[in-house]
Amino acid sequence: MAFDPTDNENTTSLLAHVENCISDIRIWMVENKLKLNDDKTEVLILTSKLHRSIHYIAQVVVVGAAIPPILTVRNLGAMFDQSLTISPIISQNMAARLLTKTGKRDHVIPILRALHWLPFRHRIIFKVLLLTFKALNNLAPDYLTLLLDTIKPQSY
Repeated sequence: MAFDPTDNENTTSLLAHVENCISDIRIWMVENKLKLNDDKTEVLILTSKLHRSIHYIAQVVVVGAAIPPILTVRNLGAMFDQSLTISPIISQNMAARLLTKTGKRDHVIPILRALHWLPFRHRIIFKVLLLTFKALNNLAPDYLTLLLDTIKPQSY
């Protein structure tokens, strides 16, 4: 939910909406024999760098428990921060150690090389290049192929 962090009235209304949403989730989970773990519930406020210094939400109240916002949260093995950047190297390194049954004190670079795993940034570049190649050669789904316009060079 987007809002202006300098507008206190809008922020208060939004905060009440978030708290009601979490309450509704809790009710649905109880009805389906599930439990929301209060000890693991975290709040992350996503902001631009411009508004990061403004502390406009002190806490979110979930069934009487006040939860202060934190700077990073973990979701599916990756860490997210206020700018919604991800630190996937942590989970890649942990996955490599798990697969090879090596300890956390062993160097991870030789493990990654043995598994032929690319660093995250290079993996993204490889994936983009692979999808582009497939789209140019009609090996990709139509929705990707239609995004590209091929330009044939003119001969002199």
